[in-house]
Amino acid sequence: MKNRLASALFSVFGFGVFSSLIYLLVISNTTPELLFLLIMSLTGGLVVLGTTIIWGLPLHFLLKRKKLRHLRYYLAIGALPCLVIPIDSMLGSYYSNLVSHTLFFCFIGVISASLFWASVKNDA
Repeated sequence: MKNRLASALFSVFGFGVFSSLIYLLVISNTTPELLFLLIMSLTGGLVVLGTTIIWGLPLHFLLKRKKLRHLRYYLAIGALPCLVIPIDSMLGSYYSNLVSHTLFFCFIGVISASLFWASVKNDA
């Protein structure tokens, strides 16, 4: 189980790094320097990993205890943290395009949850 869990967390971190690169280069329309790009993509991976550890792992163990193993539960759990973006916007933060940012972070959550589920689905 520990090996699958470590694999799941590593895949989520890797996807976080990749999605941060996509965000910086495509969505935010910037041309950052290489060092900045590296630091920010690793930071994005750590944010996705931290969210998975703080939010996803406790809910994974809850779903495991309740014997709810279907992918749809993990997808719903993965999509929920993206609601922080509109709430953050209502509290005064500025997002150039609130809808695209919210959908992008929802996409990250759903794909990360799918990767996590695929890694741990066969745990007893």
